[in-house]
Amino acid sequence: MNKTNIIKGILYALLTLLAIICLIPFTMMLVNATRSNTEIVKGFTLIPGKSLMENYRNMMYHMSVTDGRFSGIWLGFKNSFFIAASVTVLSGYFSALTAYGFFAYDFKGKKFLFILILIMMMIPSQLGLLGFYELNKALKTLDSYIPLIVPSIATPFTVFLCVNT
Repeated sequence: MNKTNIIKGILYALLTLLAIICLIPFTMMLVNATRSNTEIVKGFTLIPGKSLMENYRNMMYHMSVTDGRFSGIWLGFKNSFFIAASVTVLSGYFSALTAYGFFAYDFKGKKFLFILILIMMMIPSQLGLLGFYELNKALKTLDSYIPLIVPSIATPFTVFLCVNT
C-alpha cells in the first residue's frame, strides 16, 4: 500500500461517517413518525412506535382548532402549489418586462435606476416586514394570498438576473 491509497481510504472513511451523520435527522424523522407525543418527549430510540396510523389520520384529517374546518395536508399542498405557481409566473413576466426596458431602451436616469435596483438587493427583506404587516392589516388582506404573492412579483434579483443574461 502506498501513501495515496492510505489517504484515499481515510478520506472515504471520513466521508462515509459524514454521510451517516447527515442521515441521522432523516432517520429520527421517520422513527418519530411512528411514535406518539409522549414517546417522542421521552427521548430518541431507533425502535419504531405503534402510533403510525393515528399520526397518519391526524396529518390527513386534522381539524382546525380556530374555525372547526378540516385542514389536512392536501390543503397545504394545494395552497403551496398555488402560491409558488403564481409567484413564478408573475415574477418571471414582470421582471422580464422590467429587464427588457433596461436592456432595449436608453432613457434618462437608467443608470440611477439600475443602481437603485442593486441597492435594493443589498437591503435585507426582513427590515420591511413590520411595515408590510401593518399595511396589510390596514388593507384587510391578512387572511388572503395577496401578502404572499404581491411582494414577489418584481424582485430586484430577478430583474438583475434577466438584465445580465
